[in-house]
Amino acid sequence: MKKIFLFLAAFSGIHFVSAQAPKFTLLKDINTSGGSNVGERYYTEYKSKLYFKADDGVHGGELWSTDGTLAGTQMVKDIYPGTNGSLPVSLVANNDKLFFTANDGVHGEELWISDGTSAGTVLLKDIKVGYNDSYPVELTVMNNKVYFSADDSVHASEPWVSDGTLAGTKMLLDINQDPSYQNSEAQGFTVYNNKIYFSANDQIHGSELWVTDGTTAGTIMVKDIFTSNASSPMFFCVFKDKLYFKADLGTSANEGQLWVTDGTEAGTVLVKNIYPPGNAAIDHLIVFNGSLYFTAEDGVSGYEIWKSDGTTAGTQLFKDIAAGKSGSYADNFKVYKNKLYFQANDGINDAALWSSDGTVAGTALVTSIKTAGPIFNPTKSTILGSHLFFRANNGSDLGQLWTSDGTAAGTFAIKPTNAKSDALGCGSEFFAFNSSLYFNANYNDFGCEVWRMDTSSVTGLTDEKTSFNSVANIYPNPGKGLYSVKLTKYENASVEVYNANGTKVLSKTVESENMILDLESETAGVYLVKIFSDNVPINQVKLIKQ
Repeated sequence: MKKIFLFLAAFSGIHFVSAQAPKFTLLKDINTSGGSNVGERYYTEYKSKLYFKADDGVHGGELWSTDGTLAGTQMVKDIYPGTNGSLPVSLVANNDKLFFTANDGVHGEELWISDGTSAGTVLLKDIKVGYNDSYPVELTVMNNKVYFSADDSVHASEPWVSDGTLAGTKMLLDINQDPSYQNSEAQGFTVYNNKIYFSANDQIHGSELWVTDGTTAGTIMVKDIFTSNASSPMFFCVFKDKLYFKADLGTSANEGQLWVTDGTEAGTVLVKNIYPPGNAAIDHLIVFNGSLYFTAEDGVSGYEIWKSDGTTAGTQLFKDIAAGKSGSYADNFKVYKNKLYFQANDGINDAALWSSDGTVAGTALVTSIKTAGPIFNPTKSTILGSHLFFRANNGSDLGQLWTSDGTAAGTFAIKPTNAKSDALGCGSEFFAFNSSLYFNANYNDFGCEVWRMDTSSVTGLTDEKTSFNSVANIYPNPGKGLYSVKLTKYENASVEVYNANGTKVLSKTVESENMILDLESETAGVYLVKIFSDNVPINQVKLIKQ
């Protein structure tokens, strides 16, 4: 049974005493007997509301919407009557409609649309007639139409398109007509130059690069890259008006290499053979500051970050973060504050948060969270205000909401008092909506529900308009190394000290309103003293050592 205070929390939110502490508000206790989480939420903004999947414990996983208020949070429609739930996934907004896939218990998993009302939430087309599933996947929007892959039981899995009408929902082309194996396995749909590029298998050429302009005649293979088998193109990324991707030539000398296309057969070429004797395993392509960054293995430096200007000569190892062949296995790239943030292991700090300004010298460790698992996932992380929010695991707190302003001192966990150590273990999706951060969490005894962190919390994380000296007194300042600290709030408090490089040099638990900071062994300079209450930053003071 949930505690009685849940009802009050749903209205007032759980928050901290300090004006600088983040305010967390339960959106709604959707499932009063447990958590409402059923896999990914698929948060999607549509018509000034946030849509997502939730299970209220009665109807199963169904489509819900919210305007950010308790009263405005409700189930859109009970698509699959009973407790099973229609389990809506792949929500995308297009042409004044919300497209998604769902199973109503009669037609199987099919393509649905909604205008946000119960009456306007309907099956768009029973592609695979009857109870069987057509499994629409890869829903991608281009020019007011949605492209996807589906199986109609006659042609198996092939590329489809929909304009939101029954007549306008149709298969583009039966790419694989081989009766023994009909699936073309169309995937990787990517918009480039007003066309959709993807990988498909016609059972003649193997899995190769295809393109469609939305018509049957305009759905064609771009190039048979590996003429005797499948090149399996994937990880598409638009850069400098061209489309870059990973592809194989099927031999030990040309696996997983960087390719590029301008949309023509002649313009589809190998950029560089990065690992001639083996598989370069190209991945994580991202554009930053006028260059293409990705990860690759060259057989010498291990799996590291590479940088390209699109030419063979200009495609080079960017930085060998973990010296030698071990590789840093950099991944989870995110552009934030004109820098590239990512997760990497230099062999010393485990999987830690790094950043780069695009230069080797400017590529450095932000902070080591000492994680026992992934700390940073840009497909789930979100930028709100001037901060980056993500889920992290520091080894003791197994899943919390973290924030970073790009500095070591400004990277920390934020959570309500008494939050479980794995509060965000039920999901790492984050979505910025109406200037608030929405995410899944199991705080206290609510079970996994949707929580909101308000805009005021984000601005409260910065010190641009705040006087911190009214909260803590440090004397003498400047000083020689020993400092007396007096706190007006010390219950459940801790203090951390960082040098000018952002390195933590001291960490102490506060046991009374008076304490001593000993920096005698540290060099002269400017230090930042951060004060935490219940692991939430409430104060920071600049300290000068002479």
